[in-house]
Amino acid sequence: MPRELPPFVRRFGQRLAFVVLSLAAALPAQADESAVASQTEREQASWAASPSVVGQRLNAPATASGKSEGRLSYRGDLSGQWAAGAWLGAEWSLAGHMRFGRGAGVVQTDRLYTGAVNSLAFPTGDGYPAWFAILAEAYANLSWPVAVAGAGSQIDVTVGKLDPFVFFDQNAVAADESRQFLNNVFVHNPLLDSGKDVAVDDCGFAPGLRLAYRSAIDRVWSWSGSVGVFASGNAARLHGDVKAPLGMAQLELTEAENGADRAVGGYRLYVWTNGQTMDALAQRPQRHAGVGVSVDRRVSPSWVLFGRWGKRTAGTGVFDQGTTVGGELDGRYWSREQDVLGLALGFLNGSGSMGQEQLAEMYYRLHPHEGVEISPDIQLIRNPGGQKNGGLVKAVGLRVTLSY
Repeated sequence: MPRELPPFVRRFGQRLAFVVLSLAAALPAQADESAVASQTEREQASWAASPSVVGQRLNAPATASGKSEGRLSYRGDLSGQWAAGAWLGAEWSLAGHMRFGRGAGVVQTDRLYTGAVNSLAFPTGDGYPAWFAILAEAYANLSWPVAVAGAGSQIDVTVGKLDPFVFFDQNAVAADESRQFLNNVFVHNPLLDSGKDVAVDDCGFAPGLRLAYRSAIDRVWSWSGSVGVFASGNAARLHGDVKAPLGMAQLELTEAENGADRAVGGYRLYVWTNGQTMDALAQRPQRHAGVGVSVDRRVSPSWVLFGRWGKRTAGTGVFDQGTTVGGELDGRYWSREQDVLGLALGFLNGSGSMGQEQLAEMYYRLHPHEGVEISPDIQLIRNPGGQKNGGLVKAVGLRVTLSY
């Protein structure tokens, strides 16, 4: 018969077994808590990458050399955002955006009103290496809920290096040159970008501050008002005096599906003023100001239409008024629901006695695989630079965009 263990040994063994079993039971729970914490961190942070390649050929009437030319260019964007939590009673987040690329595209003649037939091209020339990367955006955003003003109301403050067109002149159909229209006239309000009234750095960014108020009216309609101040001219490139900046103000009305979060329409009215712009005819410093409208509206499950209008109210540019209209149609009618056909028309009225430049662009965005888009693109420009005998400008291109 086995000898019985002393009482103190039995008690020690029982306690040791209890500790071991408790630790064994606790370890999976701790692992689960670590996994939950890791998942929460991942949900707080997000990132995206989007490289694009464009091959484009421009015919003789529009090139600086006077000969038909073709060029390749590529551009990539890497962006990230981190929801940093609560501070001073606000939810705040940090965002960053790196841009890299090579190739300025075909050098077009400066007599065209349109600023670029390839808005994906990357700036090169004096002061730029053949390949380089920039810190495009780096900013903080703070959002305060405003309970007394009704459900869904909040105040936003954004400060840092910004893209003004993220906050002003937005458009669901005509705002992203990596997926939608390539011609600069259709990417933003023609007077702000091609007309040079925005006057930010060569890649479209500037240090700035933006204040906004947003509020829901009902389950369908909401509205927002925003103002922004951005460094302009040499100050936007961080080597000039910060004076006479670009100022913008916008009122926006947003329409959503009844009871759903998906927006079906956006209606924006905005004004701007900039003391770092130039008299395009006299080539001397001159303050420019203007007013613009940007509208997009889903009119059917397949069709989304857009329109923009802008008019310069102070100052002299190469053209002083611009109108663009168009839309996009998804491919459900030919069993390609993720494909998109885009078409736009533009009319730029020259200053003084200068004539009207007329533009058209069409692209087909093919979606062969998740994260891959291939878009043939064709552009026509009639009366380039407002000259009736200027010939017909043709730009034919192919764009490939990857997204992660």
